[in-house]
Amino acid sequence: MLGFGDWAWGDWGLAHSPIPNPQSPIPNPQSPCGMNLIYYIKIKFILYHSNIFYNNIKNLTTKKMGDICESSHNSHEHQKKNNTIKDNSIDMPLWNNGKKIGYGIKEMPAYKCNLKVNELEKKRKAFWHSKKKDIKHINQWNIIHQACVYPHIKSEEYLASHGFKTLDGCINMCVDPEGNIYHVPNYCINDPYFETELNPKNSGNANYLLKIDLFNVTLNKKNNLEVNGNTKGIDLINMYAKLNNVDLNKNVIRLLYCGRLIREDETLYQHKVKNGDFIQVSIFKKN
Repeated sequence: MLGFGDWAWGDWGLAHSPIPNPQSPIPNPQSPCGMNLIYYIKIKFILYHSNIFYNNIKNLTTKKMGDICESSHNSHEHQKKNNTIKDNSIDMPLWNNGKKIGYGIKEMPAYKCNLKVNELEKKRKAFWHSKKKDIKHINQWNIIHQACVYPHIKSEEYLASHGFKTLDGCINMCVDPEGNIYHVPNYCINDPYFETELNPKNSGNANYLLKIDLFNVTLNKKNNLEVNGNTKGIDLINMYAKLNNVDLNKNVIRLLYCGRLIREDETLYQHKVKNGDFIQVSIFKKN
């Protein structure tokens, strides 16, 4: 026969539990413990309320554990939906004059760059190559890479076709269908902007020969041309259109030199184009 102390405190599997087990056997009132009927009734009363207390504690604990698990699950889902793949240090420094470069989805603040053209291209290739190590998101990075190569209208359509969105309307922060955010450095989207003053028109002898390259980044194609300092932007546009069968009634050709637009009436002399330099070509569909 169990003594009162053993019966009241034991048999729950929890050492020194302060609550008696409702399922424990009731001792005989005539046991050596000296219990009489009054004690027996008191014990029954205690056990009844202990049973209610036990069930309340059990239900409360189960509910709290469920809340904790649900909270943890929601936190995990929230974290998943906001998994930001971002590195603010990868951007090149911006100009403080509020200058913008690019169009549409590629419009963003202009950045400074002291690298030569070939060095900048190596830096871009190194960034995209580094993303091949991100096996989990390699397909997403390939989509973003292709979108950065396309002109702004096609770029936006291409991203949308794969379920991507932009965080603030610019391709430098892309969001995939799962909510992950991808940070693309500014130098992988647009060419840098150089704060230079144009030479005035009709000053000095501009009738010197130049060998230049017209480079279409989208097609990765170059056209070598022999021109002179007096060659205007419209002349280069017509030359490029003729060499590459571009219909100027349906397309617009833009020329950039050192990040600055060469307007149709501006000459290569005004833009200080040197022998062996390249001029970037972009083609856009007319609206």
